[in-house]
Amino acid sequence: MKRKFLAFILLVTAGLSLSSCLDSTDNNTNIVYYHDTAITDFSLGKMDKFGKKKDGVSDSLLRGVVDGSTFVFSIDQANHEIYNLDSLPVNTRIAAVLATISAKNSSYIQINYVKQVPVKEGVTTDSLVWYNSTDSIDFTKTKEKAIRVYAQDASAYADYLLAVNVHKEFPDSFVWHSLAHGNAALNSLVGAEKTLVLGNGTVCVLGKNAKDKTVVLTSADGKNWETASTLSSSASQSVATLDGKLFVIEDGKVMTSADAKTWNMVAENQALTQLLGASSKYLYARSADAIYASADGETWTKQAMDNATDSLPTTNISLNAINIASVKNAESLLLLGTRDAAYGDTIAVAWTGTADYSLPIGDNKWNYIEYDKNQAGKLPYLAQLAVTTSSEGLVALGSNGKWYRSLNGGIKWTVDTLMTLPTGFDASKPFSLVRATEKLTAADGTQYDGHFYWLINAGNAWRGRFNKEAWLKQD
Repeated sequence: MKRKFLAFILLVTAGLSLSSCLDSTDNNTNIVYYHDTAITDFSLGKMDKFGKKKDGVSDSLLRGVVDGSTFVFSIDQANHEIYNLDSLPVNTRIAAVLATISAKNSSYIQINYVKQVPVKEGVTTDSLVWYNSTDSIDFTKTKEKAIRVYAQDASAYADYLLAVNVHKEFPDSFVWHSLAHGNAALNSLVGAEKTLVLGNGTVCVLGKNAKDKTVVLTSADGKNWETASTLSSSASQSVATLDGKLFVIEDGKVMTSADAKTWNMVAENQALTQLLGASSKYLYARSADAIYASADGETWTKQAMDNATDSLPTTNISLNAINIASVKNAESLLLLGTRDAAYGDTIAVAWTGTADYSLPIGDNKWNYIEYDKNQAGKLPYLAQLAVTTSSEGLVALGSNGKWYRSLNGGIKWTVDTLMTLPTGFDASKPFSLVRATEKLTAADGTQYDGHFYWLINAGNAWRGRFNKEAWLKQD
């Protein structure tokens, strides 16, 4: 390293002498050597990406190419840090990469490697190598302070911390974690389950017990469950959350609870027979002849429908809200479920609605989805059906053990054959599924939203996620 720096000093000194000579004899413009410097730009070239394809017979090695120029590197001049917020894909090879590095005033740049084991006794290995845009860099062997930039006049240098971030997880892989197995409280539920999450992160499961009562179970971690309260038989199919609180409708009474233990009546409206669900700002309930909406559970407003109420679902009900990217302050709603078997339905019943919060609450309308006989992508009629949101639309789990997904708001559904359900899941027994938002903390202390799925079934509780739904997303 000393030899390298000495050579650098000699190079600068020679340049200064040459510039002085040129000026005195040829009257050329002075060459000015600056004493300040900084890295001004950093980008990567194309990189190899390797993976394996399994065909059941042999493993094939697959090679792809990652264009590093599409991944922006941030430069923090105050702390001398260079890093990419958007990580490179899994299995990207960063051991031999061409990099474009620019410095202020065309300063001299070196790459700082971890000192290597000497080739033979008595031979030292220098860790600083002059940067050349045509030489590849092995970022797996660079020091944490990987880049050094010298001022042109050799008066100073600056070291930059470099982080070339590569994802360690495949984005679309789904991982389930078992939190409770054979739990006695969960095992006591024999029918009609519904899982929701309160504002404080408490997970609530409502299900019928052997006495045909709705038991409300709660857990802070998914491992330990306790009975919070007992409600009427119909409550498990007439429940929703709004502003982090539980709401149920029992015998025309609208009840609410912040902890699933203490319940208070906020309204009595004998016309309301069932709570359908909630958007981000409204509760929705049905009566004998209409759908009603409420911002607080106390005042209810009738909404327009383009079909009769006997087309509304009565069991396996889910109501999911999806933001409309092109419309500010509005959500698209999907009400989905099943009706009594006496109707002879072969597919699930679906309604769409819009919650435009810039309009009066009564101006929004519900539309019944009527499928053509031969239309593809219909969700079948199933004894049990749980629907929740995903990062790309909606997902559904049926009593046939299949995982469905929809990318167009629940109009068309396809079976996700790559999705694996957790070991021990029994689709013939009551189950419930919900996607919840949880606060996560990045390594630098930044808090962000991660999304996890809770699956309750046969005395078991699992928590899972698509890897990408728990990554920190940066602009």
